[in-house]
Amino acid sequence: MGEAGRREQVVAAGRCARLGAPPLRCAPRAAEGPARRSGAMGSENPSPQNPGCKIMTFRPSLEEFRDFGRFIAYMESQGAHRAGLAKVIPPKEWKPRRTYDDIDDMVIPAPIQQVVTGQSGLFTQYNIQKKPMTVGEYRRLANSEKYCTPRHQDFEDLERKYWKNLTFVSPIYGADISGSLYDADVDEWNIGNLNTLLDMVEHECGIIIEGVNTPYLYFGMWKTTFAWHTEDMDLYSINYLHFGEPKSCRWCHSPREAPQLLCLWNSGTPAQSQQEFRDTSTIPAGIQGHQHSPSRNSGTPTQSQQGWAAQEG
Repeated sequence: MGEAGRREQVVAAGRCARLGAPPLRCAPRAAEGPARRSGAMGSENPSPQNPGCKIMTFRPSLEEFRDFGRFIAYMESQGAHRAGLAKVIPPKEWKPRRTYDDIDDMVIPAPIQQVVTGQSGLFTQYNIQKKPMTVGEYRRLANSEKYCTPRHQDFEDLERKYWKNLTFVSPIYGADISGSLYDADVDEWNIGNLNTLLDMVEHECGIIIEGVNTPYLYFGMWKTTFAWHTEDMDLYSINYLHFGEPKSCRWCHSPREAPQLLCLWNSGTPAQSQQEFRDTSTIPAGIQGHQHSPSRNSGTPTQSQQGWAAQEG
């Protein structure tokens, strides 16, 4: 596989350096295209307080990137948390893994097939566990004619194809794999060791909550879809998109119910979270509308994969 896949960015969202951030007031959809750079602490945003709840973009230097807690605090000081998402583009010198050539034999122990039923903008997803497969087998499946991303003119065209074909050809999702693809000697923004309060829960109290204070791996393909967890409403969450295609995020809640979730992501694509497999989840169409607060079994907003990719969070 190599590193031919697009080098993706830190995606952000769980183990935050600070708690008690002010409640979010709105969560607009991410604007496409690059933001303008203001220069302060690697920010590309014109307003430090972010009164319009814009999704903000940050380009830290390697020196700024070294201190995770300090940089998250800086992002909050600029009002990044008010939008619900933020985009962070790591410095070019930073690499979480030297090569991805050696992961094809890694086993995905419990891939799930996502069967979607419904119509008229309201769909239900059933996750059915399948037999184990390797990452190499999954990659070939994701890039096969049956499961690969359809040809499309632009994002809007692909979005239309997503909703039109949501109930056809159920995709396979390699979810909730305990572990990390980070090299052991990576200190900056290492999801397995961010030196936050959640690490203290593990180290000092001996409490391990998989996927919350330990990393999970996810391998996705075109149309794999999942909703945010309950804990994603309560904690900042962090994910790293190691390689692959962009994500699409659909906001289906009123501004006053926007979750306290900070996501750092790359390639101009909204961030992600994860849906516990073997659950069912409700997938409302991508419109602004009042929804009940998400739970484990029904979550809004949802995020879907635009093609073969691997992420960790």
